Amino acid sequence: MHKDIVGLVVATLLTLTAAAKGQSLECGFVNLRVGEAEKEAVAQLNSAGYKNFASVDESQPKTLQTFLGPGDLPLHSVAPANICEVEFVQHKITYVARHWTKDVKSDVDAIHNVVEAFHALVPAPKGATCDLVTLNQSSPDNESKSVEISCGSHAVTILSGKTNGKPTYDINESIGSM
Repeated sequence: MHKDIVGLVVATLLTLTAAAKGQSLECGFVNLRVGEAEKEAVAQLNSAGYKNFASVDESQPKTLQTFLGPGDLPLHSVAPANICEVEFVQHKITYVARHWTKDVKSDVDAIHNVVEAFHALVPAPKGATCDLVTLNQSSPDNESKSVEISCGSHAVTILSGKTNGKPTYDINESIGSM
């Protein structure tokens, strides 16, 4: 992305004073809420055409499950459009995340999705506060920078970096806590 576009995104982050809308998140075609029973959530996801990406040992008290929407395959470094990550503790939802990487073909598309993700944090309840956190990570195969703005338990994280020398990014919205 161009430096002027990145500057606009940073300015938006710094001036955003929004808060969590609530404890539910629409993940593709399914509205999931913190506290919802695992069987009910999985049934809704399956009936909407989502498939669990990996086998899960449901006897465990805590599982993070990744569901892929119809037609989505993890073939590239940008997250599939209809990916839904759900964490269950004691068979109840404690965390839901969706990715805003749908239909990204250009820098303008990416910026549009960043703006849409931040709009998901609005409107703010009275007296709500938001936190802004940045993180830089580096290893021999990966490097990334991320910015997260969280308003209560509702958060948007923007990540940009390289994996094995190839550019990668993610725009992630989540509710709950891991």
